[in-house]
Order: sequence, then structure tokens, then C-alpha cells
Amino acid sequence: MVDLSYDVAVIEAGTAGLAATRAARDAGANTLLVDPEFAGTVCAQVGCMPSKLLIAAGKTAKAVACAERFGISVQATIDGRNVMKRMRNHRDGFIDGVNDSIAELPDETKLRSKARFLEPGVLELNDGRRISSAATVIATGSDPRYPKPTSP
Repeated sequence: MVDLSYDVAVIEAGTAGLAATRAARDAGANTLLVDPEFAGTVCAQVGCMPSKLLIAAGKTAKAVACAERFGISVQATIDGRNVMKRMRNHRDGFIDGVNDSIAELPDETKLRSKARFLEPGVLELNDGRRISSAATVIATGSDPRYPKPTSP
């Protein structure tokens, strides 16, 4: 027995899950976004967005250090605290944007739960409800795994 039916179900509300939900809704699909926490995205919090800001700061420092090659004399000091403060301010803005996009979704299109496949096109939530969908997007992200060393 299916309790709810959608055109598209999206599992997890990270960067990819939110993009998939947005694209499906823009195409007119009836969507459901399922996430156990709705806590924002790893990308915005500690992943690609803050790291790219730090890389940009490093590239800028490198460019200043090489400026003399072009006949430009520059005395620069790297203020690590301010570099990190800038990164945190931008990161917080990224996170706010993610949280705003989650909040903008109608309540009936998002459920706080984990989901697992029972069969093709049917998901089961933690509370036992079953969701059917014509398409399911698995946007759970990944975690790095380091294999154990093997002996030669």
C-alpha cells in the first residue's frame, strides 16, 4: 500500500538534491524532498565553497609575490585571521542561501526522514509510510573511504 505519490522523489537535500528538486519543480513535476536533517550542504559548510575562497586567497598571495617580475613593487602581509574571517563570512552567506532555498519549498514537498527502496519506484520512510514516484533521484553524496594497506 502506497501512502503518497509523486512524479519525482529526491533523497537528501544537499547541493545536488536541491538542484534536482528545483529542476523537477521548474519542469512542472510534483516533487518530494526527503532528508533526515535538512541541515544544509556539506559543500557550503566545509566543502568546495569555503575551500575555493581559501584557494583564491592563496592565488592572490602568489600573484603579489610574483609581481616584481612585472616591474611592480609590492609589500604584502598575509593576515591569516582576516583571510579566515572573510571565508567564514562568505560561508555563512552560502549556508543562509541554502537554508532559504529549503525554507521556500512548500511544507508538503519536504519530509524529514530517511528513505530506502522497497522496490522500483517505491520508497519506505522511517515511520513506515510508503512513497511512490515515477522517478527517484539519489543525491546522498559520498564519504571518503581509505582502504586498509595490503601486504605485498
